[in-house]
Amino acid sequence: MKTSAHLHHRVPGRMRLRIPQRRGDLEYFTTLARELAQVAGVTRVECNPRTASVLVLHASDAADAILAQARARNLFEVADARAESATLAQHAGAGLRTLDGKLRSVTRGDIDMNSLILGGFVTMGVVQLYRGHIVGPAVTLFWYAYQIMSKSNPVSKSS
Repeated sequence: MKTSAHLHHRVPGRMRLRIPQRRGDLEYFTTLARELAQVAGVTRVECNPRTASVLVLHASDAADAILAQARARNLFEVADARAESATLAQHAGAGLRTLDGKLRSVTRGDIDMNSLILGGFVTMGVVQLYRGHIVGPAVTLFWYAYQIMSKSNPVSKSS
């Protein structure tokens, strides 16, 4: 079985990897630290078997060469690079799409994320209106609710 590493973050001179399938494997992480420390450009390696984390401090331009050496030494393979390059917004969007699908499934299509968000904004608008915050937050929240509603149920224009 090939060991798969996930590049958690990478900046010049430092990268952190996660190797979840080896979590708790003290022998693996001890060997990994020893092997990576021998790779050209590596200045320090810190492994934590409990969190399956590997911190590699290195020369600022050595990251790709270190990862290539790790693969050549059969220490691990870095998982699909597309997953590591996803932004926080992309991860959040994927999570919301999944949640939207589950919500539609559970409610048999009666409620989706837009409906839920619309209801939340209308509720928050009413609360702000009740508190006397008419000009600022209430208007803003109603506007957001209107925008969501108009995108969900476009008004058909007749000629």
